[in-house]
Amino acid sequence: MIFSFHIFKIIQLAMLLIWCFRFHPSLRWCLVAAAIPALSLFIPGSYESGDFTAHIVRTMDLVSSLQHGIFPVRWAWLLNSGYGYPLFSFFASLPYYVLSAIYLAGTSYVFGMKLYLALVYLFAVGSMWFCASAIFAQEKQSKVIATISAVLYAFTPYMLINLEFRAAMGELTGFALFPLLVFAVLRERRVLFCFTLTALILSHPGITLLGVPWIILLIILLKKVRMFALPIALAGGLVSSYLIPSLVEAKFTEQAVTAQTVWWNTKTFQPISYLFWSPWRFGFLLQGHQGEVAYGPGVAQWGFFAISIYLFVKKKLSQHNTRIFLALGLLTLLGLFMMLPYSANVWNSVPLIRKLQFPTRIMFYPTFSLALIGGYVFVTLGFKKLFFHAMLFLCLGWTVLNWSHRAYRINIDDDYLRSHMSTESFQFEHLPEAMPVLKQNGITPRTSAFSIQDGRMTAKAEIVEPIIRKYIVDVQRDSVFQENTLFFPGWIAIVDGRERDLTIAQNGTMLVSLHPGETSLEFIFTNTPIREWSNRISAIFLGIVTVWVYLQFKTVERKRHA
Repeated sequence: MIFSFHIFKIIQLAMLLIWCFRFHPSLRWCLVAAAIPALSLFIPGSYESGDFTAHIVRTMDLVSSLQHGIFPVRWAWLLNSGYGYPLFSFFASLPYYVLSAIYLAGTSYVFGMKLYLALVYLFAVGSMWFCASAIFAQEKQSKVIATISAVLYAFTPYMLINLEFRAAMGELTGFALFPLLVFAVLRERRVLFCFTLTALILSHPGITLLGVPWIILLIILLKKVRMFALPIALAGGLVSSYLIPSLVEAKFTEQAVTAQTVWWNTKTFQPISYLFWSPWRFGFLLQGHQGEVAYGPGVAQWGFFAISIYLFVKKKLSQHNTRIFLALGLLTLLGLFMMLPYSANVWNSVPLIRKLQFPTRIMFYPTFSLALIGGYVFVTLGFKKLFFHAMLFLCLGWTVLNWSHRAYRINIDDDYLRSHMSTESFQFEHLPEAMPVLKQNGITPRTSAFSIQDGRMTAKAEIVEPIIRKYIVDVQRDSVFQENTLFFPGWIAIVDGRERDLTIAQNGTMLVSLHPGETSLEFIFTNTPIREWSNRISAIFLGIVTVWVYLQFKTVERKRHA
């Protein structure tokens, strides 16, 4: 196995070497280069570490609800050991919907997950190519700069960590969409901007939080507020169904508790040395034997950053590029500072940025900025043809040990994940973003769909669906029926056709008092008023956007024929 792994790496390196010496400044060249590390995604089996199986299990749950005709899906009924919780009401779920579509098109979940990661990774390369082309449009070699920037973006350590180790599908999607957002602003593509911003918000709140403020600042500095005010408003309307409930109902989740907890300290951050050099395999491997990861900009990126500072200080940049490098440099320094223990007080003082979950997410700033800086610097150095190709190969090829996961679990397939969904999900589905606040600390794995808390009765389940439970209960004496599903606003109990008050057990499940006799008992997860109105707002804005897009294309068509 080790031998075949090394052979595969040698083949990948040889492919990259050949392709670097066939360099041609184009989007096609970038995509082929990025496809080389992406090939390892299709090695049989599941990732040994990371969120690979977690994302698949969540998608399985989503597909189950979609197949029951539920949309939008809010309640994850199979997860959390079967207790369920409103994961999809608080988690940006667009990647899960896309993966669901891939599965429903006829693939397995495991293969579909790998295909999604590969496609969004290549999409990120294309997105950066267009972004760099727009930023450096005034340069004679703008296509060369764009091509180098795009491949540096693809081969940067943090991107490879998300792709090959963490399987961070939402974060990768955010990395793919943000450069396209910058491109849309610079090229004044309002329709593209509207849909890209919508997709970004629905894909990853962390990248949205990190990126959108800078997009708004860019719009203001370029004096394009009037041009993009409407697309921003329309995007906000489209995401209302997700955004409004996730903000308003966050008080019912553990977010309300964790947001007030000051827990960032020096131990929260990785060792400072990791920013410069990984401690594994002489610095060439970014993941350790226990799954720990070294997050840093990358050796080549550090070199490009140092050279860019020299060019800036020596005033060897045009006025236009000086402003660009100043902005990108400050963004890089901000990201690097927030990765250091010295920034702990900043993290603790601003609750909003703690929603990033861990400081390494801010590596988004250096990853994006240094890819653009590196593309420009690489071309500015003016390497001769042979040396150009060799240096390009070295800048990309040093990351070769990170072009695949450390180990694969061949036995993990769709059938295994389905049969172990309840137990597997219980290990990691306590996400504070969506977990209801419990009266007690923690819950034990669920052993049954319902139980009798007090009294005497027999019960038979007639309907067990994602948001509906129906039982026929024969009650011998006054009893308390315990539905082993976590309560969250929206759950109601109906006894013999009439709504009955619910009480909440210590472990967060639902209790209903019943009197003697044969009883029809239902538990239904309904939309709260805020969810109902947010759904309507999104539907209204979908109609408005459809008309707006039609009018935009009509305007373009008239100008074309004028």
